[in-house]
Amino acid sequence: MTEFSYEKELKQKDWTKKTKLHGITKALIESDFHVPIVKLINDQYIYLHILTNHKRSNYIYDRKTKKGFYQAKDDSFKIYFGLQMDDNVLITMPQPYEIDEYLNEKYMSQKDIEIMEKILEDDNPIIVKYYLKSRF
Repeated sequence: MTEFSYEKELKQKDWTKKTKLHGITKALIESDFHVPIVKLINDQYIYLHILTNHKRSNYIYDRKTKKGFYQAKDDSFKIYFGLQMDDNVLITMPQPYEIDEYLNEKYMSQKDIEIMEKILEDDNPIIVKYYLKSRF
């Protein structure tokens, strides 16, 4: 029987050389073009998580009202990148150490605020639901 070791294979490759794909990826990340990284689409909404010159942003388009909402990383109201969209709910999973940056107590119930205050930095990622409304 022949033994195959991934570890041996990895050591033999020269990972310091940049591949052609790496160069393309780097060019896209550093460009001024809006590159959609995450695209979620349902009957009412289109959600895009966009990367532009190392900056992240989000765009939510309401297909019924034909209006959109653009949110840049430096806006006061921030949305963590979406992983799933179910009807009007955008589901995200920030790490506990990022939670303060992406949650605004102004939009939370007292019960949710109390739960959030008990979160420790080394806890598991937190499921956050953003309820989208047609009021853009």
